[in-house]
Amino acid sequence: MDGTIAVTPTWGIPGPLFLLIWILLAIVTLFLPRLVLVRARWGPSAPPDATLSPEQLGALAGGADRAVAASVAGLVETGRLRVDDGRRLCAVVTDGRVRPEDDPTLSDLDVAVLGSAATPRTSHQLVADVGPGLHAQELDEQLVARGLLRDPARTRARARLAWIPFGLVLVLGLARLAAGLGHGASVSFLVFVLVIAVIVAHSARPRTFRVVTPAGRATLAAARASVRTGTPAGVIAPGGSVRPGAFVVGAAALVTLGGLAAFPDPAMASLLAPQGFVGGGGSDGGSSCGSSCGSSCGSSCGGGSSCGGGGGCGG
Repeated sequence: MDGTIAVTPTWGIPGPLFLLIWILLAIVTLFLPRLVLVRARWGPSAPPDATLSPEQLGALAGGADRAVAASVAGLVETGRLRVDDGRRLCAVVTDGRVRPEDDPTLSDLDVAVLGSAATPRTSHQLVADVGPGLHAQELDEQLVARGLLRDPARTRARARLAWIPFGLVLVLGLARLAAGLGHGASVSFLVFVLVIAVIVAHSARPRTFRVVTPAGRATLAAARASVRTGTPAGVIAPGGSVRPGAFVVGAAALVTLGGLAAFPDPAMASLLAPQGFVGGGGSDGGSSCGSSCGSSCGSSCGGGSSCGGGGGCGG
């Protein structure tokens, strides 16, 4: 005998074999949370809902930020918001105009945007101020009730449950690591694999739990077709008849689907959208308003010829 002592494998399983089994288990369980989101997209086909408001359609297309962008576009188009010489949006206040809170043509989101724009704000600031508010949750609840969006809270809970198998696999790897150290076995490669698995799991975790249903995808497709052709979408009424829907061409409709960069006036789009997303073309939409729009966008910009709906303010 040569005097060497044979070291039995930890748990009776050779290291390479355990690593192979563990890696396969980790790969399979890492896919489970993503599978929950994929499964949430399934369902029977459904007709589009063409009765959505621009804000609801924006929330369906891009979440709360897109809903606020749609509201901003609509308010700019109707003259309730103007761009000052600092490329900021500000609410237009004129004598005799009904307060936003009392105007039946404005939604709660419109009122919130106008309230935030009482002090000049950039489009990014408006989205950041209004987007995370309660209105976003209300819009999601409306979309869930219409069957256009899966309940984000329920989807999040299911995705969290789907992480449990991976957690058990990770515990198994840590237990093997502890046993290997106690057994005097080499564990360097196991440590490396565990670290890589944790990094992959962190990067692969879902960033959002807003899943659009088949009816929601049909609604977005109908809205895009309506904007592309310039004709309203049809709504299937009881009895099978088709009546005009609410998807019509306009600034808000374009922005709901393409963001602020899709605003129909290129000069205004260059002011509203992030720099780099929209190329040049046209003059600066806010420069000719000068100081009359710079401080408060008050009555001097309230629809007069110098700052009204013409190209001087980019509208």
